[in-house]
Amino acid sequence: MRQFSGPAGVFLALMLLVQLFGGEDSVLAREEGIWPHDGLTIVMLGDSLTAGGRWRQLRQGAEIYNMGVPGDTTSGLWSRVDEALEKKPDFIFLQIGINDLGQGRSAGEIVEQSVLIWQEIKEKAPRVGLFVCSLIPVRESYFSNPPRKLKNSYIREVNRQLSEAARKEGVTFIDLFFPLLGSDSELPAALTFDGVHLQAPAYNVWLKTIRPFLP
Repeated sequence: MRQFSGPAGVFLALMLLVQLFGGEDSVLAREEGIWPHDGLTIVMLGDSLTAGGRWRQLRQGAEIYNMGVPGDTTSGLWSRVDEALEKKPDFIFLQIGINDLGQGRSAGEIVEQSVLIWQEIKEKAPRVGLFVCSLIPVRESYFSNPPRKLKNSYIREVNRQLSEAARKEGVTFIDLFFPLLGSDSELPAALTFDGVHLQAPAYNVWLKTIRPFLP
């Protein structure tokens, strides 16, 4: 076992602890079994919006896997369900759909594909707590000519249909749209750098919104 002695040794020991338990790599450390956890496993499943989150702040002591893939769509995520379930999660937070809108898919198509994802998770892992998060608002004023389906009025319609489908499927739906909506009915400029992707303060809102759903 490595020994640390004297002031320099104490400093090296502290630096090692920082590397193991803090900073950007803490989720990776936890995945490798270094981070002590209380037996609760959480998977964050989605696209680049999920990938950009610092989810270790969600619940201290939990083993948290960030499975956000930039550019992913509902069809792409569906193909990753088995990979997510291999983590043996107790809870899955799922947020997907903005890239589908960017590719011109309709609300109905997004909901139909989303329901297939939910049904597969429930069939293969019926004990998993599944939470479906809404699409978030965008800042339309950042786009010179936004597609009709990338406007907040259409995103609201997608969320309405997702909420209704979740109710019918017995899945918990979590609204992220209104907690992230500014007084100008858009995603606030302080929360985004390109009109879609999020800054750190937006993730704080996201964390605050979903944290109460955990034990």
